[in-house]
Amino acid sequence: MSKICIVTPDIIGPVFNGGIGTACYFLALNLRDQGNSVSILFTGGFQKKDSSYWKEHYRKLHIEFLDNSDLPPLESPLLDTWFVAGSL
Repeated sequence: MSKICIVTPDIIGPVFNGGIGTACYFLALNLRDQGNSVSILFTGGFQKKDSSYWKEHYRKLHIEFLDNSDLPPLESPLLDTWFVAGSL
């Protein structure tokens, strides 16, 4: 069994999603069904309900649901990354 985390700003439930949210949702279910421990790190904004609601909803599906509030604070600003700095 592997531990897998899907990081996405779009997932079925908290947002009025399109294709990527649907794909991530069914990927999570499929990976779970294969015996993996699956977490979703939701990086988007909540359009429906709140974090605690979706944590419980996904817990019932045997999928861990995390959002940005579950992460430790950044030690340095994101502008220090090569990707963002190169995009300025």
